[in-house]
Amino acid sequence: MTYALGEIETLCRKAARGAGHSWGVAEEAGRAARWLCAHGFKGAELIHSCLAPGDEALGVGVKLADFPCDQALPRIAAFEALLPFAAIAAQRLGKTCTLSGPMACYALAADGSVWRAPSMGSAPSFQCGGTPTGERLIRQSRAAPDPETLAALRRLELRTYAPATEASRIAGAGAGLSDND
Repeated sequence: MTYALGEIETLCRKAARGAGHSWGVAEEAGRAARWLCAHGFKGAELIHSCLAPGDEALGVGVKLADFPCDQALPRIAAFEALLPFAAIAAQRLGKTCTLSGPMACYALAADGSVWRAPSMGSAPSFQCGGTPTGERLIRQSRAAPDPETLAALRRLELRTYAPATEASRIAGAGAGLSDND
């Protein structure tokens, strides 16, 4: 089954909040999932892997987008989860930026295009400047996440909802006995 990118964004945002991240980081996680899916990556799976306690990918990504400069990056299991944040940095700077990891090197152009080339096996890094090389990624309009990942994200999402109680119903929550609006 495929999902609209907005559905994936909303689910990942709520799941990040349910996993204990702040509202701001949860918003970034949702946007990152959408961006990843739109560029052909398994966005829901990558963001879900970043929601584990102690994982620092979202924090590193947010810092990269806020303070774009040449820098070495820590080794992160879900390295591609940093791509949306590097894309923000490229757009802010108005030039192509390169995100290199152990398996691939990505060039993110200021116009939003993304290029993938084989990596030279280098340590993870972010570089401002460069020329896009390799294969240009094609934008996608739908996402097909793994059913197990969807179920796990939905379990985290459920943590954001207040449980229904008799007191909340008496106070006016829900439709009550007649739903006439």
